[in-house]
Amino acid sequence: MRAFAAPYLKDPTHDSLKAMATELLTKMPYIKDATHVGTTAAEAFDIGAGVCQDHTHVFLGCLRDQHIPARYVSGYLYDDT
Repeated sequence: MRAFAAPYLKDPTHDSLKAMATELLTKMPYIKDATHVGTTAAEAFDIGAGVCQDHTHVFLGCLRDQHIPARYVSGYLYDDT
């Protein structure tokens, strides 16, 4: 996960984080039942598939590893329009 995130987090910007999220979906496509509620971020990343919670856990794990504050808030949707 560190190696995956490194190019995007070298100089983190809104655009680089969006690019990381997009690439994460390519690396870990959404596949229903590929994981379960107990699957860790590292396990889902190694499997190369997951569901919404897995994408969130991996993304946040990459940010936190680099001391970038991040958290998931259930039910919140940001719309910049």
